[in-house]
Amino acid sequence: MTDLFNPGEFRHDYILYPSVMPRFFSVFLILALSATAQDAKPDAPDFAREVLPILSNKCFVCHGPDAEEDEVRLDSYEGATVDLGGYKAIDPADLEKSELTFRIHDKDDPMPPEKAEKQLTDSERDVLTRWVKSGGKYEKHWAFVAPERTSNMERSTSNVEGGGNEIDFFVGKRLAEKELEPAKAASPNVLARRAALVLTGLPPEPEQLERFLKSGDYEALVDELLASSRFGEHQARYWLDAVRYGDTHGLHLDNKRGIFPYRDWVVKALNDGLAFDQFITWQLAGDLLPNPSLEHLTATGYVRMNPSTAEGGAIPAEFQAKNNFDRTENFGTVFLGMTLNCARCHTHKYDPILQREYYELMAFFNSTAESPMDGNAYVYAPVIEAPGSVSDWYQWEKLTAERDALLTKIDEQVDEEKAV
Repeated sequence: MTDLFNPGEFRHDYILYPSVMPRFFSVFLILALSATAQDAKPDAPDFAREVLPILSNKCFVCHGPDAEEDEVRLDSYEGATVDLGGYKAIDPADLEKSELTFRIHDKDDPMPPEKAEKQLTDSERDVLTRWVKSGGKYEKHWAFVAPERTSNMERSTSNVEGGGNEIDFFVGKRLAEKELEPAKAASPNVLARRAALVLTGLPPEPEQLERFLKSGDYEALVDELLASSRFGEHQARYWLDAVRYGDTHGLHLDNKRGIFPYRDWVVKALNDGLAFDQFITWQLAGDLLPNPSLEHLTATGYVRMNPSTAEGGAIPAEFQAKNNFDRTENFGTVFLGMTLNCARCHTHKYDPILQREYYELMAFFNSTAESPMDGNAYVYAPVIEAPGSVSDWYQWEKLTAERDALLTKIDEQVDEEKAV
């Protein structure tokens, strides 16, 4: 066993903190891109893409979250349809009489007022007018809407040469709107090169390309690329960039730090096809699983990717907060696909993130067993020993499996002897 490990190279940090509930996580499918506009009237502009940017840029300064008590609110359907004393900004019963459309076209008393710094353009007035007359409906941003399959997402072969799938439907629909023709099908050589570059970051091997050109079996080529160790190495780059992986402390002396077993684990997890729910759960709370394994503990290195320091003038309490701000906001970026930074100081105006919720989430990352100062050390507690390379990980798994099999066999023999 000792031949596998070099304690000076593979000691690895891990974190202890409460588990984040699975409801925080979801995989946003590209199919959701059009989910909020599927049932809108043909003439209705897309609220999230066309209407909301105008309202937030030109109207919300007076009629948004910070509106005075007696001001009309345009940041919600309830606010826009409230009775203002015989009239409404948006009147569902008689859309033509909606005050909003009247005021944005009024020459004598326009909205925004003439003294306002930002004025509506003619095209923006047209968007708002069409929106109100089509019903004035408010919709959540697509990122906050659970994707649902509709009849429009049936497999489509009409817009794509040689057939297509659900994603091709949306691409084909947009091309048709722009009166553009789809590109011609790529040659086998180009297809092979694209697939190899996307999946492994490298062109296909000559022998690999030759096999594909002879067989024409594209799925077999993709399977071969996915089975390559280069797949995990290439895909891991994107994940490691997102979680701010670094082999140095990032501040002050910027010393090296022994965190690379986490990198190797990410490569291995991607090559092994680890399920996404496990991939994220192990990183966020692997140490809190029942009887956590070495992989579970190593995966929690994610939490300790933030820059660290032991600068003489640093205040530990300040860096305890800085470390956890970094962890909370990186969690938002990577796992929620949105910025949480604004909510550090105030409730986010245009996203449903309360300041209280920000600090509730930060409390998870604040329950650590580490010192906020790293001591300028290559490794700093808490640490564990882990394999020093991806190949060592597989050797470790082989040996532990053999060990477990032997222990099981011994237990069975003991039980048999007791029975006699």
